[in-house]
Amino acid sequence: KARHAAVSASLKRPFQFSEQVKQLVVQYEVKFQNGQDCGGAYLKLLSSTAADGNAALKEFHDKTPYTIMFGPDKCGLESKLHFIVRHMHPKTKEFEEKHAKKPSGDLES
Repeated sequence: KARHAAVSASLKRPFQFSEQVKQLVVQYEVKFQNGQDCGGAYLKLLSSTAADGNAALKEFHDKTPYTIMFGPDKCGLESKLHFIVRHMHPKTKEFEEKHAKKPSGDLES
């Protein structure tokens, strides 16, 4: 049975790509414990869209729209690593997701 939990926090300052800043490095480590059978441990990076970003964090849940989502997902014997970028298509103005290809290496080690 899936369980949902969330922790949210604001960055100390908004991050914005520019000619001088072309990389964002985010790293974290997670270890499934207590017989985790099915679930994920995703990190979601949200866009700053609201004037009061802290209010949005108080309402954070699994369906909260994100800009980047990544992390491990395990269900039974299958393990995946998600990396998804969500953006607005410049012509259609609709949001779409781009998923990274499945890694070829072993995710269990």
